[in-house]
Amino acid sequence: CCCWERRQAEVFRFVFPTTRGAEMRRDAVGPMLALATIALLDLHQLPGVMACSCGPSHPQQTYCQTDLVIKAKVISSEVIGGEGEEMIRYRIQPKKVFKGSEKMGPVEYVYTPVHEFLCGLLIQPKHQNYLLSGSVDTDGKVHVNMCGFNKPWQRVTPEQRAGLNGKYRDGCQCTVAPCLSIPCTLTSDTQCLWTDGILDGDWIGGAQSRRFSCSPRPPGPCGWLPLRTPSPTRPPANFGRERR
Repeated sequence: CCCWERRQAEVFRFVFPTTRGAEMRRDAVGPMLALATIALLDLHQLPGVMACSCGPSHPQQTYCQTDLVIKAKVISSEVIGGEGEEMIRYRIQPKKVFKGSEKMGPVEYVYTPVHEFLCGLLIQPKHQNYLLSGSVDTDGKVHVNMCGFNKPWQRVTPEQRAGLNGKYRDGCQCTVAPCLSIPCTLTSDTQCLWTDGILDGDWIGGAQSRRFSCSPRPPGPCGWLPLRTPSPTRPPANFGRERR
């Protein structure tokens, strides 16, 4: 998290050289940086500055906050749009819709910025299945980026698949609060403290991210619950026997 905040401070100094980052309210830095990096700077020409900085987002939080979450096969890609407005358009074949089917029909394409410094999600289409999460604009186009819950399907853990099949949705009334520095505090009993980045040094690969959901525990507050994977179905007693 510290590296991420340092990069934000560097970008801030490039955009607002007469204002010290320490003098800005912390809740104002994020929106101003988002506008500044996209609208004012061609940051790929600035050495040592990474324009796309993704804050920690638990898979459940990403699921709850995005419009569409699907499993899809990525078929092909092409760059579209004029100079300065280029986008990558991925042609996909949806396999399963976890969220968003009620808002739109079949999805054939998803769009992402062409540059990584604008958080573009760069996929090498190999006809493999991906988990994709994104937002739907007013024209019905699905936009994805590297800050979402996007990865090859084979890297989605069995517990995360259980979350996608309903457990994450059940916990959307709760909020995952990342612990960015010690001591960590919660401001509501609907929050779950996410400590993977502090304890394991890995927000994405930590235990809470890979195997837990933040869910209501009636009649008490929200809390971490292990994601249960479906038990393998036992074959019938006569399975495999030759029928006479």
